Amino acid sequence: MWIVNRIVLLLISISLVKSSRSQDQPGGVKVFYVNKTGNDSNTGSKEQPLATLWTAQQAVRELNNNTSNKKGAIIYIRGGEYYFSRSLSLAPEDSGTDQYPVVYKSFNSEKDVFSG
Repeated sequence: MWIVNRIVLLLISISLVKSSRSQDQPGGVKVFYVNKTGNDSNTGSKEQPLATLWTAQQAVRELNNNTSNKKGAIIYIRGGEYYFSRSLSLAPEDSGTDQYPVVYKSFNSEKDVFSG
């Protein structure tokens, strides 16, 4: 259980860089949503959320490879319990800069629980 808690803390506190499938915020920041009821074939918008953090991570990596977008990203995790059947490993290619962060965080005050 302490590993799950560490993952949650890591996801909440890590700043990373960009993603390519969802909507832009003012200033060009990409926003993706992950929801238990989502689908990994969706765009990652609020209306069409992704289902897994792995797909959101891949979208961030795709955005990082696109050098024309240097505005950062936010991945909102909607409330619910997420079961991890495998580890989510964050690597340098998931990471951003101080100027252009990618942030994984809970949406508003919703509670996320990660287990596995």
